[in-house]
Amino acid sequence: MVGISLPVSCGLPTTHTLLGSDDITASILSIINNMLLDLMATMARLDNDKRIEQIKQGQQRAIDSGKKIGGSIKNQEIRTKITSYLDKRLTVEEVVKIAGCGVATIYRIKK
Repeated sequence: MVGISLPVSCGLPTTHTLLGSDDITASILSIINNMLLDLMATMARLDNDKRIEQIKQGQQRAIDSGKKIGGSIKNQEIRTKITSYLDKRLTVEEVVKIAGCGVATIYRIKK
């Protein structure tokens, strides 16, 4: 078995047996390992798909009950205040003092 790369997995005990076995046993265990790896990959994909579906259902339930997904109302309020102050031609320093936010926030909104 020189030159052959064999994956050894902690969660798949049959991969450890491959290291010290003859050719027939190695080929049988290789087939079994490939089948088990495919099975584990399929189970992981199905589990992930189920998790994604449950997240979508939970978000839809929240939307149906009137909750907003994402964003922050506080940030939107500050954004409208800053925009109105900038429309009144106030300087950035004045807006910082009035709105109580950082200079970077104002420049980000000013863009």
